Amino acid sequence: MIEQGENIKYIQSQLGHSSPTVTLNVYAHLMKSVNQEAACRYENMIFKINGSKMVANEINEVVQSL
Repeated sequence: MIEQGENIKYIQSQLGHSSPTVTLNVYAHLMKSVNQEAACRYENMIFKINGSKMVANEINEVVQSL
């Protein structure tokens, strides 16, 4: 359900957990791919506004040179 984007509060209530925190503590390891996809969407949004990935490439080059 997490991978399908279901609300964590809904999942918590359906599983009978005392809080969303309990649900996340139990199932957070399943969210790695979801988090990666969200990070990619966020990156695309930022660079779409910026218009270029040049900034990220330059930062990456500086970090690698350290």
